[in-house]
Amino acid sequence: MVQVFLHNSTLTPAPAAYQAAVVEVLVAAETTMGTDGEVIREGRVVLFLDLDPQDDIAVIELGEATDEVCDLVFDLAQATASFVLATGAVCAVPATGKVLPGWALGAWETPEPSDRAGFRDWLISVVEDADAETAREDQVATAVEHARAERDAAPQTPFFKRLTDALFGKSI
Repeated sequence: MVQVFLHNSTLTPAPAAYQAAVVEVLVAAETTMGTDGEVIREGRVVLFLDLDPQDDIAVIELGEATDEVCDLVFDLAQATASFVLATGAVCAVPATGKVLPGWALGAWETPEPSDRAGFRDWLISVVEDADAETAREDQVATAVEHARAERDAAPQTPFFKRLTDALFGKSI
């Protein structure tokens, strides 16, 4: 899963209006929100959404980056005038304008404000990169486990025996 954050901008509405905008987007997308934050459409979970009731920010967990999911995140960002932050990158949507100068000077990748198609391409690439990194980490973990299992399965030769074999060969 990839986490995406909706971060407020100077144009973001107050928390009550923010939550109302989120509800409007979910209703317009013909989705419902479950008690644990799951956003459901046609009987399947599309994404998980956690709204901060005290602030005007949100955390979204994406399992996949389909056009439907990307459009929903875009619509949420547009309706709340939020920047979208994901794995070292921040993307602005038309409602937010340009990325803040402090972010542009930092370690953040900052593409230009995106329309729906540009945003979709950006978010899909972010999710694919995160999935590739997770797969690489899983491969490394599997290889380490395999090496440890082989090492533990091999009978241990006492150190003195290995030393004499190395010094004098196995003829002794």
